Amino acid sequence: MKKILFPLFLVVFALSSCGDLSKLTQFDMPLSQSVTINKDMVVANMPIDSIMTPAIETKSAEFFSTNNIKTDFIEKISLKEMKLIITSPTAGNFNFLKAIDISIVADSLAAIKIASLTDVPANASTSLQLTVSSDDLKPYLLKNSIKLKIKISADETIPADYTIDVKPTFLIDAKVLGL
Repeated sequence: MKKILFPLFLVVFALSSCGDLSKLTQFDMPLSQSVTINKDMVVANMPIDSIMTPAIETKSAEFFSTNNIKTDFIEKISLKEMKLIITSPTAGNFNFLKAIDISIVADSLAAIKIASLTDVPANASTSLQLTVSSDDLKPYLLKNSIKLKIKISADETIPADYTIDVKPTFLIDAKVLGL
């Protein structure tokens, strides 16, 4: 009887700890870039789809090396979080926004929407948390740089240029023990 219970215990233990082991192979990769929205661009009820961030260096090779991740073992890279923070003007807020979409762009890859907020609250503060997609972004993050294309719809004009920090955090999911 003991001969049967021990292997059974090992199987149950292994299966229950797979989730914990999997979390050990997940890494957050935060990036950041500022973008300026010119006050002359924002007109109430007129969509703007041409706001592009400067190139964001992914530094993925450096990140993977630091975390001992081989690119062959990466199963998926997805967007975990997309946060926007107004850095100027200091009295600025996101009340002017009606909706926002953000797409990721990289050399030789089609742009895909990765984050959005369709009903920005009328009492929005200086930061916004967007709803993110679950798309696999591995081909984009393996590039040396990416750009984010921002499309907004405003319900009012803004009195000054707005500088916004765009802060995506990507979740890198590597294979457990290379399996």
